[in-house]
Amino acid sequence: MKFLLGIMATLLAGSLVACDADAISDSATNCDEATSEMQDCMAKLGQEGFSPAECEALVDNASRLCSSDKADGFGGWMCDAGALSFCDVPVCDAPPVVSSDVCDDYIGADGCASCDYYLCKEANENTCGNDGYFVGFGHKYCERLTLVTEPRLSAAGQAWSAATRECLMIALERDSSASDSCDEIQTIAFDSHPDCYVDMGFCDLPIGDMFSVITTIDVDDYQLRQLLGVGVGCLSEWL
Repeated sequence: MKFLLGIMATLLAGSLVACDADAISDSATNCDEATSEMQDCMAKLGQEGFSPAECEALVDNASRLCSSDKADGFGGWMCDAGALSFCDVPVCDAPPVVSSDVCDDYIGADGCASCDYYLCKEANENTCGNDGYFVGFGHKYCERLTLVTEPRLSAAGQAWSAATRECLMIALERDSSASDSCDEIQTIAFDSHPDCYVDMGFCDLPIGDMFSVITTIDVDDYQLRQLLGVGVGCLSEWL
């Protein structure tokens, strides 16, 4: 959560109207109240005199009070606020690629249909399970970026997203083989992320697009966030 607020602080020019975080967080006794108070504070983002750090106590309190049976509502608000990792991923409705055991047949397919490239790799070459790169990273973020993030980007951002999606697949197809271990596949794939991001023009995107892409990454995906922070120079102060 503090990661999200830190990004907001970086992106916003000027100061905002302070809210009394201690008083507000102490008054909330349940998830709905805590979420409402956090929303009131976050709504002041952009107003003169406000520091985004004032909302940290509210975010922490909302997280503590929101039990699992109310987490969906909290996540929905975070999605609406721009933290895209909290958004539900729609079902891909793009025309499917003709079923193929040759995984590079999926590269360049329209939109989310191309994401099946990673499922093809998992099924036909290296079975690494849900925590492996193909399912746990490649397919997950391919669909999330395509279906959740891309529609929210500028025209330049959408072009970047499509080009980067293809770049990552081409690099993985070129540099990996069916004989690689699951750990080797993850290393090879992760190594390609910074180059593809930069080469496709990430650092030239509008700052709002950068924000949307960064918040697509789960806050607990420390390895991927750290890798991008080190490898993509324009992200080094954010991640």
